[in-house]
Parts: sequence; C-alpha cells; structure tokens
Amino acid sequence: MGKNTSTKYQDSQMSIIAFIPARSGSQRFPRKNYYDLWNGYNMSQVMALKCLKANVFDRIIITSDDVYFDQCAKDVGVEFYLRDPKYATPQASSDWVTEHLFDNFDCELGVKMQNPNPLQSIDEIKLCVETLKTCDTVMPVVRMYKQALYLGTPLNYESDNPHAQTQDLEPYFQWSYSCFGHRRETYMRERWAGKGGMLFGDIKYPEVSWRAALAIKTEQDFKFMKAAYASTMQGELDV
Repeated sequence: MGKNTSTKYQDSQMSIIAFIPARSGSQRFPRKNYYDLWNGYNMSQVMALKCLKANVFDRIIITSDDVYFDQCAKDVGVEFYLRDPKYATPQASSDWVTEHLFDNFDCELGVKMQNPNPLQSIDEIKLCVETLKTCDTVMPVVRMYKQALYLGTPLNYESDNPHAQTQDLEPYFQWSYSCFGHRRETYMRERWAGKGGMLFGDIKYPEVSWRAALAIKTEQDFKFMKAAYASTMQGELDV
C-alpha cells in the first residue's frame, strides 16, 4: 500500500471536500443512480444541490465510473471525477474507495455524501461537517428507543418488565452512513499502517433524524423516497 503521490487532481491548499459516489451498477435496483428523484434531478444531483446550499464545502465532487455523470455534475455546478471501474464494483469496500479518493485529492477533511439517503436535511449535513472539524472520524447515528434482537439475544427487554414503554427504554444508536467522513491525514496514516475499516482516531457520532438513515436500496424504496422527498422536503432546495 503506497503513500500518496501527486496527481493532476490534487491541490496544494487544504480543503473540505464532499464526495458523492454514483457508480453505474446496482444489484438490487439496476441503474438507480440515473433516475429522476426530484424535479428532473437524479440522486447525485439532489445531494450535490444539498451540499451547495449547506455552504460548508470547498469542493463538491460527483465521482463515478460512468462519464454520464460528468454532465450531471456540470448541470448543477459541481465537479466530476471518473473513478477506475475497479473502485466502483460491489466488491469495492468503503475503506478501499475512500483511500482511492484520498490518494487523488489533497484535502484536510473528506466527507462521503451518500446519495441513497436523500431525506437527510441540510442542517444535518452542516452538523456532521462541523463535528468532523473537531475530530478524526464522524459517523452519524440515529437514537433508537426500541427493543431488538441481536444474534438471537433480545436487546432492551427485561422479563420482569416485558411491557416497558419505549420512551423508558435505554436507547441504542444505529449508524446512519448518510454523511460520514474523515480527517485525511489520520485516515491515510492508519491505512498505511495496515489498518482497515472506517473508524480511526478520535471518533464522534452526531445524532441525526431517522429520516436521514432511510436509504434507497430497491425500486420500491426509490418510489417511496421520491414521493416522500416531494412531500417532506418541499422548499428545501430553491432551484
């Protein structure tokens, strides 16, 4: 695993970059990144517009293995980066893709904006970025007052109080993945040391809404989210 080398994509100035992944393939819902989600914009464009309106990024980059998204990026006024197809397969892990992006873009902070999570708000994007400025890794979470089953063992369930009200339960926190990021220097240092995964250094977990955690995985998800975006995010983007 080699150290970072200069490329034509790098800047000497440190910055905060929003990376919006938009690979061409999707196993459960083929070509989901190409469909109109809202007002003629696909998922990546909607996320780019949110990032622009958040006004917390120095650069916003849609990154894909398909040059189709170059024009999509231009249409909303952001940048495009063509990824090698090997970094856009179902087998390409998140840490592998993040390292590839950090190898090609010099920045202080890099944030992955997950376009299948269109119901995350602009304020939640700002919260995650402001939190990342104070740590090495940020992973948004959703507070859950629920009972659950983990590896066959009930969580938040006590036999002497089987009908506890949900608001009285001890909460657990579900990862959202909607807007997670890293301090590049720390991330690359840990990767060069041979470590894997997404959580490095000082980690903070800002709370976001349950809506932010909703992700488009299937065609049914897409139809629901398209309708939900039109009804719940009305007026969020003035374009």
